[in-house]
Amino acid sequence: MEGKNIDADKILEHAADGIYFVDTQRRITSWNRAAESITGFSAAEVKGRCCSDCILTHVDDKGVCLCKTACPLSMTLEDGKPRKETLNLHHKDGHRVPVHVAVNPVRDESGNIIGAVETFRECSDVIALRSSVERLKQWGCVDVASGLANRRIAEWHLAQRVQEFQRFGWPFSVLLAEIDFYKELQVRWGREGLERIIRMAAIGVQNSLRSVDMVARWAENCFIAIIANTTSAELTGIAERVRMMVDTSYRSTPDGEMHVTLSIGAVAAGPNDRVDTLLNKAERALFESRSAGRNRATIHGLPSAERP
Repeated sequence: MEGKNIDADKILEHAADGIYFVDTQRRITSWNRAAESITGFSAAEVKGRCCSDCILTHVDDKGVCLCKTACPLSMTLEDGKPRKETLNLHHKDGHRVPVHVAVNPVRDESGNIIGAVETFRECSDVIALRSSVERLKQWGCVDVASGLANRRIAEWHLAQRVQEFQRFGWPFSVLLAEIDFYKELQVRWGREGLERIIRMAAIGVQNSLRSVDMVARWAENCFIAIIANTTSAELTGIAERVRMMVDTSYRSTPDGEMHVTLSIGAVAAGPNDRVDTLLNKAERALFESRSAGRNRATIHGLPSAERP
């Protein structure tokens, strides 16, 4: 029996990757179901618009917005060359999502470029971290407001890492990330708005890390990350990525754009460290970041890394 022909749009709707098409003016003409799932934006919200119109607004790992400078779609429309990148897209809820992106030109029968297609998928670390949180939910170990592991789990995890470092020498680091101007944000946005900001910042921190790391809500306005296999030098780049991923997050609302930044203090474990000494060092580094103007990262024993 001959197989039935399947409409191409239906095939795209069942693809696991996010897929969208743009015309030569970079206007979105097609947006599949996986794109909706990964970004939070429905097809009705994006069709006819450019991704720079407060939709995906990709940034690179340095936090540079690519829409006006080095957009892979724009460059492929100009030169017809396929491209692959790892970028950070903007989710409708505000946070950044690391994704692998592939862009290819679309040509007519004469070979003229008439648009481009982008496919994208979440990075594996993001998926793995989300799965870890889902397992913690089953055990009642998740902070409801942030969606992260709670402090009890973080304390247990930190104690385990200290023991492993003392026995086997496995290096790790502790990072504290505090929401800047927390009380002012509460006044500006109210309780419901503040909850959205907490969640936006929490997911931003989580999406900055690897599957071997863990992140939890440490206090009302503070998160903790326990980062595996890191030295002080490596920690600088990790802390700056955490800061950048939250600094470039935003949520559009009828009352304006929600935005949040973090002050960060971090320390790499040393041979004589205990849980309390590590936390004290991270807290002192956090105090330095806060005192120096906020929205920056300080690594214990190293100069602060200021925002660009």
